[in-house]
Amino acid sequence: MYHCSDTNDTRALISIPLLRADSVPETIQTVVEQSTATGGVLKLRGNQRPFFFDISGSVSKITRLVKRGTSVAGEKSTYFLTGLNVFLDYNIGSASTKIRYVKVTGPALPAGGLYLRKGGAGCDQYFTIMRDSTTNPYSCVALFQLSSRAATTSDFDNFGSLFGSNNGCFGGTPCVNFSDTKVTDSDILAIQPGASYKFEVFGTSNGCNGGQCDDYTFYQRLRSRPYTMGDVATQSGEIDKIKWNEGLSQTSIDSITPVSGATPATLNSLTVSYVRNLDAAPPFKTYIQVNKAGILQTDSKMLPVAPNYVSGTEISVSLNNSGSGWTNPQTNNSNSSANYNWIELISKNKFGTILDRQWRY
Repeated sequence: MYHCSDTNDTRALISIPLLRADSVPETIQTVVEQSTATGGVLKLRGNQRPFFFDISGSVSKITRLVKRGTSVAGEKSTYFLTGLNVFLDYNIGSASTKIRYVKVTGPALPAGGLYLRKGGAGCDQYFTIMRDSTTNPYSCVALFQLSSRAATTSDFDNFGSLFGSNNGCFGGTPCVNFSDTKVTDSDILAIQPGASYKFEVFGTSNGCNGGQCDDYTFYQRLRSRPYTMGDVATQSGEIDKIKWNEGLSQTSIDSITPVSGATPATLNSLTVSYVRNLDAAPPFKTYIQVNKAGILQTDSKMLPVAPNYVSGTEISVSLNNSGSGWTNPQTNNSNSSANYNWIELISKNKFGTILDRQWRY
């Protein structure tokens, strides 16, 4: 249980573990409060909202599979990112029909806030981060990055140049999902779990029986703060203590890596095969993105997390891009920023922090 350091505060963030019917572990996190409004007793402040919002710390370990172009961002390397996952489910409560956009403000976010918008084609699982309420997104991005670092002294800080960048990455200037400057470790440590974030919801004009949908204001508590980066030479950051899922098969990695020679054919499905790292939080979801010349193809699938898993057993799931197949996922365009693919294994630790292990072309 997490209590605020203020002795007069009467709230606590609690976590309730559960195991779903498909053996995927989850946690329900909410706030208990004792105040005049609760009659002087502790009561749960449950989620009775019409839509599903969430905000939590997120950390990523990304391996760039091949060198692309001449910039540091394209170096063959492994690097870390730490930030906030700002989430609005696309479907729960018919959000995609009823919500025009959402403005989010709170600790470590830009002074003008972030805006959650319906993304481009293929982004139909969650709303996408933007810096304003009018620019149309074109990528499925819900992570707001606060800092980055090379994994080792032999690697590169591939995304370090994107903080405050004016190169228009991900549809905005500066980069919409990167902080305007890198956030220091001391500032990250100052972000308390349970910090309050304001979500202002602006309804569509015709999504509620053909008429105007309501506007709302909600306050969401941060599940867990981002991790600190520390020093690459001494491997001293909180990020260095994470146990990652490293068991993605080479066959899966090859499926999104370019090949020389003839143009690869369209595939009916891509297979994600992996072996679990038993000292790491088990992955509960995989995600594939293939972007060929601006044609975005995405798919995701929940992964089995059976408690009787035997060490070394390979788990495989197939993803078929919602039945459409994958158009040339191995096209060799190593110098083009319009073509990028990746596979993710996504897990959560006991604090609710999202752990994203990613292999990217």
